[in-house]
Amino acid sequence: MWQKAESSVCRWFSVWWFLWLCPAIIRRSKPATGHRENHSKGKELPTTRKMLERVFHNYGDGFVDLFLLDALYKDKKTINLINSHKSHALVKTEETRLTIIQDAHGLFTHWGDHPGVDGVEHMKGFDVDRMCEYELWSCGSFEHPGVGKTMKVTHVKEDYIKEDRHEDFWVLCTDESLSGLQMRELGHIRWRIENNGFKALDEQTNCDHVYTHDAHTFLALMLMLFIGWNLLLLFNLEDIRKGYEHAKWTLDFLSELLLMWFYVEYHALS
Repeated sequence: MWQKAESSVCRWFSVWWFLWLCPAIIRRSKPATGHRENHSKGKELPTTRKMLERVFHNYGDGFVDLFLLDALYKDKKTINLINSHKSHALVKTEETRLTIIQDAHGLFTHWGDHPGVDGVEHMKGFDVDRMCEYELWSCGSFEHPGVGKTMKVTHVKEDYIKEDRHEDFWVLCTDESLSGLQMRELGHIRWRIENNGFKALDEQTNCDHVYTHDAHTFLALMLMLFIGWNLLLLFNLEDIRKGYEHAKWTLDFLSELLLMWFYVEYHALS
């Protein structure tokens, strides 16, 4: 299952890129929601559900194995919508007031005092990549009020050895076949998508700016930005640094290399 999850990361990235930025498109163009233009988070949930419905309609049920969601999407409507289309939802959150998290916290706190309690996965380890010590507790079959199926809950605590930093978060998932360790990693991948994708794209392109009030033009512009950014990130994954060891590796420099590569390939095919 974990190999399957790893192979789907690119699809998760593409879908979440799509779902993160398209709500902004819909809020400005207003074709899908029918609501007034509103930039508050109150419109993000219904807008995202509209986009999910459109995506499932166009690409079919289960076209994505697992949606990686932040704490905003812990609501029952979004999770049930994803489940109804044969996909799974994973939510990373620090909110401890949720009933499902309170139930899990009660079990994880006292399960060591009751050896007869089965199903709790407890693990300690060291993450070499992130340079942190971690401890996690994980168990399935928890009910999230209003959600049509049970969920697995993982509680993660991390201490980073090179900085004064402590992380304490929870991961909820409708795919109960995942291990606690896998859920921890997927929770981190969620933020990698956020930081390396969304924030970096916005910094470079100012994609929140309303370049045009025409809905179709704005959508076309955003899609071209997505294509260009994806090409740039994929190009950066190639083994292209040989011969440029002394160059300052910036996005501007990478962009120039990509343009030069396009130019060379174009003339090679001419």
